[in-house]
Amino acid sequence: TLDSSATKNDYEERIEKQADILKQAFREIDKNHDENIDQEELFTFLKEKGRNVNDDTLSKLFKTLDFDQNGTISVNEFIKSYLKNLSELEIYLQELEKNIEESKRESDALTKEMEKYQNERLNNEGLSNNSHLLVNIARVEVQEVRNNFGNVEVKVLLDDYNQVVQYSRLENRDFIFDKNLDIPVQSRNQKLVFEIWDRNTELGKSEVPLSSITNQEEYELDLEITNELNDREVLLVLRTKVTFIWSFYQKYDDQRSLFIKKAEKSEEMYRKTKSILDNLDKPFNLMSVQLDKIKNQKGGGGWKTSAKEYEVADKIEGQIKSTLNMKSVKWLPFIRILLYASIGLSFINMLTRADFINMLIPVYILAIFSSSFSSKLLDNLKIFLIAATATLATDLLWLMFRDSSNVSDGGGEDGIRGFVYFTSLISFIAKILLVGSLWIQKLKIERGNSEGINE
Repeated sequence: TLDSSATKNDYEERIEKQADILKQAFREIDKNHDENIDQEELFTFLKEKGRNVNDDTLSKLFKTLDFDQNGTISVNEFIKSYLKNLSELEIYLQELEKNIEESKRESDALTKEMEKYQNERLNNEGLSNNSHLLVNIARVEVQEVRNNFGNVEVKVLLDDYNQVVQYSRLENRDFIFDKNLDIPVQSRNQKLVFEIWDRNTELGKSEVPLSSITNQEEYELDLEITNELNDREVLLVLRTKVTFIWSFYQKYDDQRSLFIKKAEKSEEMYRKTKSILDNLDKPFNLMSVQLDKIKNQKGGGGWKTSAKEYEVADKIEGQIKSTLNMKSVKWLPFIRILLYASIGLSFINMLTRADFINMLIPVYILAIFSSSFSSKLLDNLKIFLIAATATLATDLLWLMFRDSSNVSDGGGEDGIRGFVYFTSLISFIAKILLVGSLWIQKLKIERGNSEGINE
C-alpha cells in the first residue's frame, strides 16, 4: 500500500510508471496493433498464459474491461481497469490490517482475563466455584388475541432459587420484561424451570436440564404455551436467552482461540493479496485478478445463500446437540452412514421396483467421497445436494402414485408388496436426512470460507 509519507509527486510518478508498463502490456495483447483489444485477442492472450476460459467467462471478463461497452477495449480502459483493481486491493489490504489488529487486540484482552482465573479449580463435574447461569427474560408474545391476559408473570426456578419476574411495559399486546438474572449453579444435574402465570393461574412451564447445555455460548430458548384443548393452538411464546458459564478460564480460552484463528487467516490473506498487488503491473496478473473475481461471484445463475438459511441450519444443529448432549455434530461421517444405508435400501428397491437411478446416484456420491474430495468440497456438495434431492423426489412420487390396483391374494404377494412399500418408506426417510445433512454441511463450508475459518 502507499506509504503515508509519500508526496503527491511520488504518487503521480508511480502511476505514470505503471501506466507505461501497462501500455506495453496492452501492445502485447493487441496482436493486430489497431489500438483496440477484441474478444479474440483477449482469448488468445489468456490461452498463451495457460488460462483456458469458456465463452461465458470470457464474455464476463471482457465486459469488466470494456467500460463503454462498445465491443473493444481501448488502452485507456485497460489502464483504468488496472487502477480500479489497484484501488480495490489497497482498500482490502487496509481492511485486513484492521482485522488483524482487532483480532490480536481482542486476543490479548482475553489473555489478561484468563490470567485472573488461572488458579480456577473445577470439581468432578467440571464446574468452578463461580459457575452460574445468565438468564435474560425478554418478552412474552401473545399469539391468540381472543384471550385476555391481564398480569403475566414469569417464575424462574433452579432448586432453591425462586424468582418472580414482573413485566415492565406493554407493547401492543406483548408483555415486555427485559430482565437479567444471575443464578448460581451447584451441579449439572439441576434443571432450569420457567413458569408462566397469569392472575395466580399457571399457564404452562418448561424445564431445561443443565446437562443438555454443552457449551458456554448464549442459547435462545422459546417456550410455547398451547391451548389445553388444542395443543396446535399457541397462546403465548416466552422469549429467553440463557448462558451457562461453568469455567471463565475455559470460556475466555475458547474465545481467544477463535480470534487467533481469525488473525492467522487474515494474515494469510494479507500475504496473498500483497503478492498480487506487488505483481499487478504484469498483464497476466491483471487478467487473473479479474478472472478470479468472476469465478467467485455469487448471484446471477449461481447458488445464492440467504442469511435465513444459516439461521435455520444453526437452530437445527443446536437442537440436535442439545437433544443428544453432543459438543459438535460430525456431518461428513453421518452423511457417509446415510449413503451406505441409501445404497442398501436402493439395492432392494432396484430388484423390486426396477429403480436403477436411485441405486446409481448414492454409489456415485460415495465413490467421490472416497476419492479426492476435499479439493472441491463445496462444489461437490452442491452437486450431491441436487442429486440427492432428485432421488428423494423419485421416492416421493413412487410412494404417492404406486400401483394399488392389484387384487389382494391374501398371501405372499401382499406380503411382498408390503415389504417393498416399507423399504421405500425407510429409504425416503433416509434420503430426507441425507438431503438435510448435505444442505447443512454446504452452509457450514460456505460460511467457513466467507469468514476465513474452516468449521
